[in-house]
Amino acid sequence: MPEETPKPDIISTRRFNMTKVLVTILLGTIVLLAVVFSAQWWVNREEGKTDDFIKKNTSTNEATKSASKSATKIDTSDWKTYSNKEFSFNYPKSWYQGKEKLPDSLVVELSNINDFSPCVELARQKSTCITRITFSVWKVVEGSETGPALEETYNTTIQDLKVGVLTVANPQPTNGKLSYKRETDTNVSGYKALKYFSDFEGYEDSYNYEVLLKKDKVFYLISIASPNKGTLLKNVEILNQILSTFKFL
Repeated sequence: MPEETPKPDIISTRRFNMTKVLVTILLGTIVLLAVVFSAQWWVNREEGKTDDFIKKNTSTNEATKSASKSATKIDTSDWKTYSNKEFSFNYPKSWYQGKEKLPDSLVVELSNINDFSPCVELARQKSTCITRITFSVWKVVEGSETGPALEETYNTTIQDLKVGVLTVANPQPTNGKLSYKRETDTNVSGYKALKYFSDFEGYEDSYNYEVLLKKDKVFYLISIASPNKGTLLKNVEILNQILSTFKFL
């Protein structure tokens, strides 16, 4: 009798093929997940690089918006009034007025702390420096010896900036980097005024929120300053309230 050829085990063959399919699907899934997770990791890495930049460029706007929302919480009913022959404004009752002789261009200087001594670099962490806010009004006549700096700031430096963009004014500084961030222009006693945030590294009150306007041939710089950025941003609305009461006589 001829020897019979063994028949293939159909069930085993199907199981083997199914196993190959499952293994292929599993490997494909693993590769796909690896690609997805790698892509997500790359996106998160790139986003992480810009976190500090975004925070730095938006902190002033966020603080201003937050302060604006809480504007009604500031009680100005007991504020004092400063007045001279040119202008007047109201300011917080608890603030002090500097009694020392001021530079010719500095008209008035106020502070929330009765200590106008310089916060030298090594002493910046003193509580009097961290929480100190200095308000000042500068007056410079166009064409005078002290005029060029403010004239340049008014005519070119700030005018050329885009609103909301932090810009380094001196990319290769010798005495400290100077950065500006222009805000939306405002109105002070009927005069258009430039409004901006400035950060001058290496100086006493290096963080400033300033308003600069020109009345006839005179520049007026109204600002608040602090050695501490957080303290400055918390008091932006104080400046806005003062500006709302500022009037030329």
